[in-house]
Amino acid sequence: MGSGTLQYWLKELRNECQNNPYIEAAAMYFEESKKLILENRELKKENEFLKKAAAFFAKEIE
Repeated sequence: MGSGTLQYWLKELRNECQNNPYIEAAAMYFEESKKLILENRELKKENEFLKKAAAFFAKEIE
């Protein structure tokens, strides 16, 4: 197989991927999912910190 053939196929595949609404939607959902996973991770850390702070202050009150 010649390098020109491979380059042609890659060019065609890139064009197909850029014009495919399914791939575009999937990429959008992937990015949204990634954002939500990171946000969830951060909220869990904050929640753990608040639990520890509440326990600390509960001991101080007693």
